Amino acid sequence: MKIIHISDLHLPTQLPFFSLKGKMYTGYLNYAFRRKSRYPISVLNGLLLKIKSMDYNLLVISGDFTNVSHEMEFPNVYDAMSPILDSRTFVIPGNHDRYMESSIRPVDLFKKYFQNYQGEKCGSGSTYLYRKKIGNTHIIGIDSGYPTGVGIAAGRVEENSINELQNLLKNEKIKDYILVCHHPIWNPEEHMESESHRLTNRDFLLNELKKNPPSLFLHGHKHTNWYRRKDEEIPFGIINSASSTMLPDSKRNNGFHYIEYSEKGNHSVQRFSFDGTSFREDRLIEY
Repeated sequence: MKIIHISDLHLPTQLPFFSLKGKMYTGYLNYAFRRKSRYPISVLNGLLLKIKSMDYNLLVISGDFTNVSHEMEFPNVYDAMSPILDSRTFVIPGNHDRYMESSIRPVDLFKKYFQNYQGEKCGSGSTYLYRKKIGNTHIIGIDSGYPTGVGIAAGRVEENSINELQNLLKNEKIKDYILVCHHPIWNPEEHMESESHRLTNRDFLLNELKKNPPSLFLHGHKHTNWYRRKDEEIPFGIINSASSTMLPDSKRNNGFHYIEYSEKGNHSVQRFSFDGTSFREDRLIEY
């Protein structure tokens, strides 16, 4: 199976200032004066062109399609990404897609526009647990985003989701699976996150996953790239492809990963980054 993993698109949408509310004001101003210049349309166009030229079976997008989860952003993002949205696509929301309570209730805007690419619902009630099956491999998505206060980008995977994931793995005797979550479960020392930015129950989730480990943990959120090989401490590979539509700088890399995956967890990983004109294979940043 050939997998493309992209994340943290933060696609630009010009919003009427009078339509903003609450936390959206600071978030949109941060986007307009800081982030917008880092996300030129040329990178998005290059990403779409590269993906359309590649041979793959699965495209994983691990959240943060939008900037402030405004109702005008979702149809704009959907239209922009439509060239690569098809039966091979598997998506989950990020914290910016859950930025405001109004993006979830009364209508879940992410689900409204992207439900055809979320996979099969496995969780009960409002629990976010979705999967897609390719051969004997299960690709399972969980949601770590929720509305927070100003300046807070922390995440949390609800305990019900973790419990239902364990039940799914146990009841169906699933051994070969890839888990997709927006927030990291591990960070390199030079890219550690503050309490206001990290997955608040990451240690609990990590300990639960060790009981029945995935083959890979795919995520975004932290805007740089890395691949952590499995070892005795964490018995599964971890891949971060954030942010795939961002220009790189001295502290952060950009791009996405291409994974050749076989059953029983065997895989090889390549990284592609934007060189100013197009996406080309680049050095794999690994730990």
